Amino acid sequence: MSDELTPSEQPMIEEEPGRATIGEQLAEVEPNPEAEMKRISRRSFIWAGMATMAGLGFIRWIATSPETDGLPAVLRKGLQLNESVWKGMYSTERLAPTYPDSEITPNPKVNGIGIPEKEISRDDYLLVIDGSSVAPKPDAQVGNDGRPALTIDFDELQTYSKTEMTTKFCCVEGWSQVIKWAGVPLAEIVMKYPPADPKAEWIYMETMEGDYYVAIDMKSAMHPQTLLAFEMNGQPLPHNHGGPLRLVIPSKYGIKNIKWVGVMRYTAERPDDYWGERGYDWYAGL
Repeated sequence: MSDELTPSEQPMIEEEPGRATIGEQLAEVEPNPEAEMKRISRRSFIWAGMATMAGLGFIRWIATSPETDGLPAVLRKGLQLNESVWKGMYSTERLAPTYPDSEITPNPKVNGIGIPEKEISRDDYLLVIDGSSVAPKPDAQVGNDGRPALTIDFDELQTYSKTEMTTKFCCVEGWSQVIKWAGVPLAEIVMKYPPADPKAEWIYMETMEGDYYVAIDMKSAMHPQTLLAFEMNGQPLPHNHGGPLRLVIPSKYGIKNIKWVGVMRYTAERPDDYWGERGYDWYAGL
């Protein structure tokens, strides 16, 4: 005889009044995917809406904040912070990469503001240096300010040590090209014609026609790869690339590599800078 109870003999389990049924208890334990997705979607929508509103509010705050040099003040502060970081890392012993001649870019791109219509020959070229402790020569020409101007002609430039380097020119627009340069280290000019003001921390440079100008910090100016270049890819510097003399500074973006240099001025306060006044980074470091 079997010891198992027949269905009719099995004891009945009575559920207590008010207590959830077994089916209801299982429903509470087993997740309902559809309900859960609705709950998550609703929560995500709320958070996304709040984030969007906060983002729009932040953008509106930036857009309506006062401008500093062509840029909302809060963004200019960000660039200034970036500048302080770059200055802290900067070293005259840290050199930009150099390249073999086989990597020179053929037919380098012409880019710049205010290409002079008239070419200046090497024989007629003069670099004006303002703010130096060295006095102008007695027969010096009179500058725009009515004072005798300290000037360097091309013959004198060629008496300094000629430096050659093949480096990458990087534009803020996103393109770059490898070019072989030759010229005079700017540091040699600064050492021969030092600033009269010992607190001078900047060099202002201006094109011969005065339509483009840059500010270079003194530490960057003294870097061994910062050149006043007069040759490009083994040839005299072409007019449309800044001839007869341009600044080459591979530690900076191209906006600092001023062409057709005509004026060099020492100053204790940060001078005007063409793109710096138009919302770009003053330091423009690489």
